[in-house]
Amino acid sequence: MEEFIKNKKFRQSFKIKDIQPLTMKIPLKKPIKMAGISVESADNLFVKITSDNGLYGWGEASSAPTMTGEFSEGMYAAALFIRKQLIGREFKDLNDIKILKKIPIYENKGTLSAFEMALIDLMLKHNNISFNNFFGKVVRKKIPVIQMIAGVNVDEEIRNLNKSISIGFSCFKIKIGSANSYKDDLERCKKITNSTNNKCIFSADANEGYNYEDAINFAKTAKDVGIKFFEQPVSSKNLDEMKSITSISSVPICSDEGVHSLNDIHNIIKIIKLKYSWALRLDLTKDSENFFFWYTSETKSEPRLGNRFADEGVEKELPFDIPHQIQKCLKILITLPKKMSVSEAIINHPEIRLIIRRILIKENYSYSEIQDNLIGSLTKPKDMLRCKLSFFGASKYDPKSNLWTRITLFQGAPLPHQINKKRSCDWLFPILKLDEK
Repeated sequence: MEEFIKNKKFRQSFKIKDIQPLTMKIPLKKPIKMAGISVESADNLFVKITSDNGLYGWGEASSAPTMTGEFSEGMYAAALFIRKQLIGREFKDLNDIKILKKIPIYENKGTLSAFEMALIDLMLKHNNISFNNFFGKVVRKKIPVIQMIAGVNVDEEIRNLNKSISIGFSCFKIKIGSANSYKDDLERCKKITNSTNNKCIFSADANEGYNYEDAINFAKTAKDVGIKFFEQPVSSKNLDEMKSITSISSVPICSDEGVHSLNDIHNIIKIIKLKYSWALRLDLTKDSENFFFWYTSETKSEPRLGNRFADEGVEKELPFDIPHQIQKCLKILITLPKKMSVSEAIINHPEIRLIIRRILIKENYSYSEIQDNLIGSLTKPKDMLRCKLSFFGASKYDPKSNLWTRITLFQGAPLPHQINKKRSCDWLFPILKLDEK
């Protein structure tokens, strides 16, 4: 894909003249009941990007707090920030869209996707070419759309289902997890799926609404009530339970809220070898590389350091052994098919979930990781303190041990009545005392 983007040139470049972000609260015709919530509107972000010759492109993204962590208010604020980075910028080819990855903004993936969509739309309009002709590939001419089955009761849901079938819909999703019991959900699904003779496909989506026991019971019987697949039965964070349910279920289990990446195993291995080469070079079989363990102080709720071979409490160890996790993760990944998705890998190996998330962050944020073995015998917490405190303007470090240091903050900073004086900002730099001779 990188090579494809690199070779896609445009006949005509353009500069961005204006960007207009806006949010809309679009009321739904019928509310959709999900586990613990009733959705009555779609809160979406729209982005209109106008070029210097008057053409414009549109992009859109939905707020999805449980999927991307984004609310419409935050998406709008992020869009205003991205707008400042793009106004006046020239775009010559598709490769220039990579600027979105370099903007200093963390996450906000829905917002960034709306900008990407708008930029591609604008580029194609500038070159008077359709999306499929530009990318040179048509995979299918049509695709079935899944419609939510909504209604105040099961009878209304069945009426709405039949209306949808009459206008061409054939795939439907039944929201479950908000009833008093999984048995009520099974009975409701059975009534809905048995109400039509058409060859329709029905899925069930719990949106993390079940506990483990109810999810297991529903999954075992789902096939008997006409369900083809079952989405996100339990919390997206509980991959051990997801794995267990998958092994017992009568239908395929899908991860929904738990999916945050389209990377495959091959890409993750590449990132590890490129960004974590320092961790791979360590010989972690040595006692010296397993000397300390970190735990949380009960009295101050702060991280503390313990000697693994002398102190008690190793069972309370915090997961700060990043090089160890990296090496273990790589050993697992190289045994898996290279084209396996990350989501599938972490469902089968939930123990690598947290380190995979860390690896994906590291891909775009070079300074997000302390490149050292924090449980090795050479670890000195004062070094990390100095680095962290330097961002707050600390100076005059006076270490009292390897664990902590005294500092001075804002020494020489002007007082309020001195701010307007000449060279009042020079306090930021150390003063060199010259020999009077």
